[in-house]
Amino acid sequence: MYRTEPRAEKGYVHSLKETLRSRHSGQHDLDTVMRDLYIQKHRVEGAAPSSPDIKFRPVGTGFVGLMIDQDVSILGGPVSVRVSGRGAEEERHVSGVLEPAITLSFARMQTYSEVWRPCVKDSRILGRFFALGPVPAPQFWGMNNPELKKLYDDLEDADEDSKKSIRKEIEYYQQGNFPIIWQRWNPADVYFTRNDRHMPAEVLYCRKMYAQEIVDNWGEEALPNRKRSVGPVSLGTKGYRDSEEVDVIDYVNGKYYAVVVPDKDDSRIPHQWEHKMGCTPVTFGETNRLPENVNGWM
Repeated sequence: MYRTEPRAEKGYVHSLKETLRSRHSGQHDLDTVMRDLYIQKHRVEGAAPSSPDIKFRPVGTGFVGLMIDQDVSILGGPVSVRVSGRGAEEERHVSGVLEPAITLSFARMQTYSEVWRPCVKDSRILGRFFALGPVPAPQFWGMNNPELKKLYDDLEDADEDSKKSIRKEIEYYQQGNFPIIWQRWNPADVYFTRNDRHMPAEVLYCRKMYAQEIVDNWGEEALPNRKRSVGPVSLGTKGYRDSEEVDVIDYVNGKYYAVVVPDKDDSRIPHQWEHKMGCTPVTFGETNRLPENVNGWM
């Protein structure tokens, strides 16, 4: 459902994933074909050589990649934002404060991982793109962050001479940890439902994480009961290797964001957050949408 709380219905996300994966199987096949065309790994057919001494060997021209990269170079420029103000005074505030702040925010959100250009490329190869956010990330500036909490605790206990340097440390920390995130999701690994406006209502991003990464992030309780022991060596038939890849789902709807470690009988939800955005906080776009067809292609 559009506002389902994952922790209240632990098997819901796993069941929804299986349903949508079956429903979108035709689209997955098309995604594979289009991706292979771009990286020149597609199937090539040709007439058999007239002589057995002549070997058939495909030669890729790279034409598909050239066309896509050409479009990306034109469409993938820096994100710019235009906000319309009402009246002269509001227009000055918009152009002098809001627009520069929003434009800078998009740049800061892509400091460590680019989003916009990869999304443009996804739209040209697969016909759609997905990204989480922009959405607030209170874990960076909130008091639940142990590093930031320690700085504020030190500030409260410090004398006047030390407070200036601690405030500077807090400022440096906040400059390096922007509290709004924007993360590109590979559209071939995304399943989603639509609302009445034909926009994403529930979005599932299916990815892999190493077992040890899951334990490091959320503790051993984040792993399903069928395999609980984690270490460098598998412990019997039920132990995870630390380098074993485990399915993880990022689930988001109009009210909640959650990380789900899916299992048929024992799904775990180590992280859930009520985002309060009033909508499903994903960036979504479609290009060159196909006519309705029996293959399930979008």
